[in-house]
Order: sequence, then C-alpha cells, then structure tokens
Amino acid sequence: MRLTETSTAFWLLAILLGTTTIFWPALSGPFILDDFLHFPKMAENGSVDTLRKAYQLAFGSSLGSGRPISHLSLLINDNTWPTDPWSFKYTNLMLHLLNGILVFIFSRALISLYKSNGESLKIPEANNPALLIMAIWLLHPIQLSPMMLTIQRMTLLMGTFSLLALITYLKGRWLSQQRPFKGYAVMSLGLVIFVTLGILSKEPAVMVVCYIIAIEATLFASIKLKQPCKWRYWYSLFILLPLLLIAAYFAYDFPRMEELFIKREFNMLERILTESRILMDYLKIILIPSLSATGPYHDDYQISRGLLDPITTLLSIIAIVGLLIFAFSQRTRRPIIAFGILWFFLGHTLESTILPLELYFEHRNYLPMLGVIIGVVLLADDSPRKLRKFAHIALILFIGLEAAVSTASAKTWGNKALIANIWAHEHPASIRAQTDAIRYWLDEQNIAKVQTHIDTAIANNPNHAGIRLYQFLIDHCGNTNQAKIGGKLSTLREITPSAKFDHLSISSIRFIVEGIKTGQCRVSNQEGLEIINLYLSNPRFRKVDTTRGILYQEKSHIYLHQGDLDNTIKMLDYAYKAVPNYNFALNQAYLLMTAGLYDEALSYIEIARSTKAFSTGSRLWQQEHISEIEDAIISLKNKKPTTE
Repeated sequence: MRLTETSTAFWLLAILLGTTTIFWPALSGPFILDDFLHFPKMAENGSVDTLRKAYQLAFGSSLGSGRPISHLSLLINDNTWPTDPWSFKYTNLMLHLLNGILVFIFSRALISLYKSNGESLKIPEANNPALLIMAIWLLHPIQLSPMMLTIQRMTLLMGTFSLLALITYLKGRWLSQQRPFKGYAVMSLGLVIFVTLGILSKEPAVMVVCYIIAIEATLFASIKLKQPCKWRYWYSLFILLPLLLIAAYFAYDFPRMEELFIKREFNMLERILTESRILMDYLKIILIPSLSATGPYHDDYQISRGLLDPITTLLSIIAIVGLLIFAFSQRTRRPIIAFGILWFFLGHTLESTILPLELYFEHRNYLPMLGVIIGVVLLADDSPRKLRKFAHIALILFIGLEAAVSTASAKTWGNKALIANIWAHEHPASIRAQTDAIRYWLDEQNIAKVQTHIDTAIANNPNHAGIRLYQFLIDHCGNTNQAKIGGKLSTLREITPSAKFDHLSISSIRFIVEGIKTGQCRVSNQEGLEIINLYLSNPRFRKVDTTRGILYQEKSHIYLHQGDLDNTIKMLDYAYKAVPNYNFALNQAYLLMTAGLYDEALSYIEIARSTKAFSTGSRLWQQEHISEIEDAIISLKNKKPTTE
C-alpha cells in the first residue's frame, strides 16, 4: 500500500514519538567514559564565560581537526564542570531524532532515483521503505551509545552534516542530468560545506566520499544512471582526490602512528586482525539486536595475536574478503546486496584499520550501519510478490524486537545501580566496568562490594598497575574509618615497573597529587614522588610523550607543595622537553615572578613565545596569554626598589 504525503507525515511523527518514549528513561543516566576526559575542559579556567575561553574550548585539542563544533555545542547545555548530564543527553536525543528525519529524506531520495532510473527524487513507492529504514535505524539499541555517551555528540553532529552532504549530493546528481552546471554546483557546494562542518565535528565525516563511491558503483551503475558531461573530472576532483590525499597523509604520518601504538596492548597488525572479528561482531549485533551484546564497556575484548589466535580471526578475514569479492563482482547484477556490503565496510575503513585507536566502540556504526539497513529493506521491498508480504512482516517484527531490547537497555543506561551491577557482571575483565562499579559502591559506602569488584578486576588483570593504584587511592584518600581493601605501596613497587599502559593510572596519580596538596590523601610528598617515579621507570609509560609530560608536571606540583622551587622548575623543564607546550614555560615564568626572579621569568616568557602552537586554533589566544604574564612581570620588575 502506497502512503500519501499526509499518512507518511503521520507515520514519521509516530516513529519520532515512539523513539523518544523508548529512549527517554536513559536520559537520567550518569556521565560515562570519555565524558570525564572532555567535559572538564569547560572548567579549566573557571567556566566558559569569555570569548577567549570559548576559543580554548573549541580549539584546545591538538588531535585531528580539534572538533571545535562539537566542543562548542556543549555550551548549549552548560558552560562549566561539574554539571548535570540530563540536559546534554536530552540534546543528544533531539539530534538523533533530527538525524532520523535526514535518514528518511536521504533514503527516499536514494530509493526514488534508483527505482525511477534517475528521473525523480520523490516517488510515492519510496515512502514505505524510507519509513522502515528510518524506524529501524532510529530504534536500534546500538544507537544508545552515541546518545548516552554524552561527548559522542561528536558522532551525532558528524552524522548530521554527513547526511546533509549526501542529500545535497543526490539533489545535485539528479539535477546534473538535465542542468549539469547547476547540478555540479549543488553537489560541489554541498560536499565542501557539509563535509567540512562534519570534519570539524568529528573526522569520520570524510567517509562521505566512500558512501558516494558505494552508491555510484552499485545502485546507480546497475540502472546506468546518466553521467553528465565532465563527470569523470568532477568525480576525480571531489571523490577520488580526497581519498588519495587521506592515503598520502597516513603514508606520511605512518612512522608516528607506529609510535602511538606504544600505549596500546596491541601493535598495528594485531589491531587489523582484531578488527576483522569486531566488524563481524558489529554486523551480528546490527542484524540480531541483543541486550547482553550492547553497552559501553569493551576494553576486555580479546586481541588477535595471530590468524589462529583465536581461530575466529581467520574465519572473520575469510568472511570479509568473501563479502567484498561478492560485492565487487556482483555490483551491477545484485546491486542492493553489494551496496549494503560496500557501504558498511567502506564506512569503517578510517576507524577500523591502521589508526592506533581503541578497538571496539558501538558508536562507530552510527552511519556505516545505515547501508546494511537500506540493503535489507530494499531486498524485502524488491522480493517476489508472494514473499514481499512476509518480508515486510518480518521487518515489522524486527522493529518490535529492537523496541523491546532498546527499552530494556535504556533502563540500564539511565540507572547508576544497574550500570554498576549489570555491566560489571557481564564484563568481569573490563577495568572500566569494574572501576565504575567500584565508584558506585564507594558512594553507597558499601566497602564489601568495593572489595568484590577490586578482587574481580585484579583476578582478571593481574598485571594492571591502574587497578592497584586505584586500590591504594581508596585506602589512602578515603574515609579514615573506612575498612582497608589492601592498597599497598609495596604492591605498586612490584607491579608498576613492568605493567602495561593504562589511563586509569594517570587519572589516579592526578587525584593523589591533588590530595597531597589539599591534605585529603594520607600520602607523604616522598611517597607521591616514589609512585610517579615507578611509572617513569616503566618504558610503556615513559615512551609516551604526553604521559611523560603529565608525570613530570605532577612531580612539579609536589615539589612546589614542599617549597622546592628549583626542582619545580626542573620538572617543568622535563615536562616541556616531553611535550613542548607554552603553558609549561608560562607556568615557570609565573612561579619565578612570584619569587621575585624577574629576569629568569622573562627568559621563560621567550621560551613560551617561541613555542609552536599546539593546535591551529590555539594561536587565537596563546600570544595574548603570554603577553598578559609578560606585562605583569615587567610591571613588577619596574616597581622593584633599587638598592644603593
């Protein structure tokens, strides 16, 4: 049955309301994982209440594009930290709903062009499958990850701009058949503007060119969609050239990427091997939603150490190669299946290959899964008449399964107690799951439960220094009347020098050092220095420049706390050598100024001024910040009384 525009609008609204109802309980959940890495940036200088602080929030990252649009979007909800996660999660849900509407518009245009042989962007028979695609994509339980991992607003905004780029591409592709100049203008401007905005939200927006390749090589090739004059030139310039530039960049940066694997438990080859299994797992949970298979904690995923370790590595590689061979060989004979396969795997090429990223995150499927869903729905829609009704019923039942799993999963995402109990139970080897459970039971003052999760984490990760340091932190920075859970400096001496790299250790060191300064932690200055030196003795921590810089900076805080200016300056020198950041030199200048050593302070001002900006955007405030401290030093120096 073809839907009218009115009935289409009704069902579209019903899908949006149903999605909102199902996901709403998750909004009451806490901040999780990388939220604690990015959100504190809003409070590094009090709160974001000036233009310069907004610049610092937007352009303060030295990684990738810096993602300024995503960081600035946080100011929609609040401008400081700590803050309430509810409003951030609400905004994320609204963005997801907006993206659902864009998915409908894109799917309807794509299906219309495919079924009308390029003659129309909007045909009545495209409404039904486009609504099904929208519903399946919106309601899938895997989508809770980009919404409720609050900082993954990056993924949502990247999705928004990527979908807008794809919609304008389809509009221009249709126009180009009758009015080539106007069509090229729409496609070119759409890609340049929206892909750029997408990259400034999150770098995988560049994968739009891969999605266009999948469309052109399968669906449009099968109907022999007319290519306007000069098409090869435009395609080479806007689609193939960006891919070549990306490949050239990674080839140029390859040696540095290998170095970045130092802080991972795997090397580049092991990551590629492991990702083969992960990609097949992604496909499995996309096609068969499961409550136990979804969630934020996957740091316990088994690493592939070889083709047969585990055996599923080889099987996954065979499956992926087989699917890709099928897709390329059958791209015009069975274009729908080929389209779904190519879209999915091409969409994962950036984050699931050679980059030294963590292995497994569900939100990486936000757009790649769309191709799989479009392919499945189009197969059902194009099936023989006798089977079509059953295929559509199966899709409706699938949406019902999604709704049921998402409803249960949303309740977990929205409840601290369920997070602590369910995910920690499902992932006993996950340090993140266990530490989140530990934090919950510490707040509940249930030390017996804390001990249970500490023991579970240690049993599954015996050579993990972070959990041992966290155990030490709980004993020495908690309530004095609290029962001890076995955190000992002697254990750290045994474990730390040969332990694998972990981020929990770094955050715990920062907490302990702050506790030493405030008196919250019952740890002496010397014990604090010894703990940091243990980590500096470990090559896995020492060889990571940013980590080495942090460790020396924390040592400087301890020396400053005990009034040792010489060693404070020396540690900041070491930190600067590890990571040439103007803030280190500026801090040294300020400390020397407060000690009345104005000439020495000005020498560090020169070092700060000559330091390369750590990001393109940091130039907006770096020199101004340096000049403020310099003016203060000169002013005090000029006021210094002269002696006869």
